[in-house]
Amino acid sequence: DETDQMITYMRTANSKVGATDWYLRAGQSNATGSRITSFNGTTTGFLSDRTRMYGYDGNFKDFVNPVADATDSLYPVFDTSGNGLSFCGAESFADYVGSRCPNQVGTVPAAQGGTDLHTDWARNESDHFDTTTLYGAMITRVQEVIDAGETFKGVTWQQGEADAADSRTQTQYKADLITLINNFRTDTGLDIPWSIGVVSDNLPAGSFPTRTDIQAAQREFAAEAVLANVFVADTADSTTFPTGADNIHYSTTGYKAVGEEHGKNFV
Repeated sequence: DETDQMITYMRTANSKVGATDWYLRAGQSNATGSRITSFNGTTTGFLSDRTRMYGYDGNFKDFVNPVADATDSLYPVFDTSGNGLSFCGAESFADYVGSRCPNQVGTVPAAQGGTDLHTDWARNESDHFDTTTLYGAMITRVQEVIDAGETFKGVTWQQGEADAADSRTQTQYKADLITLINNFRTDTGLDIPWSIGVVSDNLPAGSFPTRTDIQAAQREFAAEAVLANVFVADTADSTTFPTGADNIHYSTTGYKAVGEEHGKNFV
């Protein structure tokens, strides 16, 4: 089945040693794979020594699934209790990028399911590094990795479902995303590439009335005139990027394809 295929795929990745290039994975649940599923009866397991990760617990470690596991998180704003945990595409991203670059690939997860961009990811203007906010906790995690002497190469942003549910318009979402990226670059000092994922075509119209608005806003970033060094991973097509039974979260096969699509923006 697709679970066995994914496990086999990841365990055949070539091992690497040496420096690590770090990538932030931020957004909603599809960024880190929160979806009820199982892998031969388990939701954990070592996958590949091509990858490393900086866990929510503040420890550098070999990459293990579930990457979305926020048990013992330093910042409780990241909370995965009650969520299923699955593959998220970080593995296929790392394999795609790592097989084309000399270094290991590191993952820094900073995502929370069901969160919208316009309020949940807003910056606290009186304390940008406020770790009770998603934005503040995200940039704090980035700073912790930088302080450890590590190097960031990029950001993958997979989000927008909640904004489609909130009926945000194309103009509103575009402006909110520009604000997020500019704030991030100012606060971290990192003018690194961003890869913006596009929400799925499968999102039910009744629950996500402005899905096409959000997709259109995300696709606008394909033109670098919007913001320099920002690219699009068009992960909308339901055939190439299949979803699970809820038509919101990607299937295991879908996550693998999503990871590779983001990877194309960094090699």
